[in-house]
Amino acid sequence: MSLDLDKIEQRAVINFLTLEGVRPLEIEDRMKNVYGDSAPSIRTVRKWSILFRRGRLSLEDDSRSGCPSTVVVPDNITIIEKIVTEDPRIKVDEIEKRLDISHGSIISILHDRLGMIKKCSKWIPKSLSQEQMRQRLEISERTLSLINEDPERLKIISDETWISLYDPESRSECMEWHHVGSPPSKRVRQKSAKKVMATVFWDKDGIILLDFLPPQTTLNGEYYANLLCQLRVSVKQKRRGLLARSPLLLEDNARPHICKLARDAGRSAGFTYLEHPPYSPDLAPSDYFLFSHLKKHLRGTRFESIEEAKSAVMDYFSAQPTTFYRTGIVRLKTNLEKCIEVRGDYFV
Repeated sequence: MSLDLDKIEQRAVINFLTLEGVRPLEIEDRMKNVYGDSAPSIRTVRKWSILFRRGRLSLEDDSRSGCPSTVVVPDNITIIEKIVTEDPRIKVDEIEKRLDISHGSIISILHDRLGMIKKCSKWIPKSLSQEQMRQRLEISERTLSLINEDPERLKIISDETWISLYDPESRSECMEWHHVGSPPSKRVRQKSAKKVMATVFWDKDGIILLDFLPPQTTLNGEYYANLLCQLRVSVKQKRRGLLARSPLLLEDNARPHICKLARDAGRSAGFTYLEHPPYSPDLAPSDYFLFSHLKKHLRGTRFESIEEAKSAVMDYFSAQPTTFYRTGIVRLKTNLEKCIEVRGDYFV
């Protein structure tokens, strides 16, 4: 008798929860949260829960008389393959109702005969055109070539992000321990309208300049050009000798960054610009690393004022070791290689 590891694992879970005194309905609900459509039906959960309460120890199916299966046959396999091809999001329960085939048999056909599993879609910023993918590919190749020639040449990363006074935790982040059978807590998902924009210039050794946009002020070319002048002063103070080597500056294609006023100010300040393809947060270290870690740290904290939120941001950055910042920049090389591997498309 072949051993179905998925079934064995699920029956072990049913056995454990049954011994803890959890009811079949709750077992089924908890297993659906983990296994999704692959979870056993309530009928299966009840059956095995009863067996385990009666003292059953084996997780395997009982030996059968050897009668051939009349369900897992080529015709049903072909039909199920056609159904999931036409509707990749269809649930196993819907197939079960449509074909009058048991839940377990459908799972067996999908997993064992068709080699299929259900995966979540990956969100991407934009549906890229061929020209945009070509741009991403060519810029990634040039940037990677520069980094390989001189790994220390990429010096400064620049980007902005909004900091809210309150950003609620995600569902997974706010999970809590409860006694079996007790109802979960309820939360109102409400994001604060009050926020402040932070502009961060950083490198492998940490933060070089951190700026918070004043109230009633717009981040335009003039404001950003002034920030680049401030950046020059900060680099002189914190990274002695760096300006003499015309450090590379990587920023995205936001209008204030690429306007003539800001670019002229950056070049006058001694910086050399590194290309960045449009719609590419996966190639922007601030987006895929720095800000994602910052937002995760701040999420769920309710600040009483903008000044308190600013202090939390500064405290977070100050507490990070040098290895934290180095990790984010080193990962850029890996992401560039992945982008090249998929010919400029978004990589999974």
